[in-house]
Amino acid sequence: MIHLQQIATPDYDIVAGLCYALARNFKSNIGKGKSFVKPVSFQGGVAANVGMRRAFLDVLELPDGELIVPRHFTSMGAIGAILVVQEDKGSKKEWIGLGHLNQYLGDHKEEQTSLKRLSLSPAHLVLPHPDPPPSMGRGIILRS
Repeated sequence: MIHLQQIATPDYDIVAGLCYALARNFKSNIGKGKSFVKPVSFQGGVAANVGMRRAFLDVLELPDGELIVPRHFTSMGAIGAILVVQEDKGSKKEWIGLGHLNQYLGDHKEEQTSLKRLSLSPAHLVLPHPDPPPSMGRGIILRS
């Protein structure tokens, strides 16, 4: 990424490259030795990323319509976890309902406070070394 930025590669090309790298990594590691049964369901928060959707379509060689993003893609994992726990006969906890959650949501008041804006004071800036090593180049150095 740093090299691509240094040669003025557009940001959207760099981000697209990251999406494709993640999709290829998923296919080679998670999907290693497995076949993907079509249609493929893409779930979780990252399914909101259009770039990741495109990358998965291409990397998994799926035609249009074969990558499904369910309506509630962000919460499908939580729903599945609840179903697994409910089906577990060895579970010692009983379902207590949503009463406590609903009460909390109704009573809870979130206080919003703004944080102080970040700034870099002149005291943190150091002029570049007059003869930097060849590998460093010239620039502003930040003190910790």
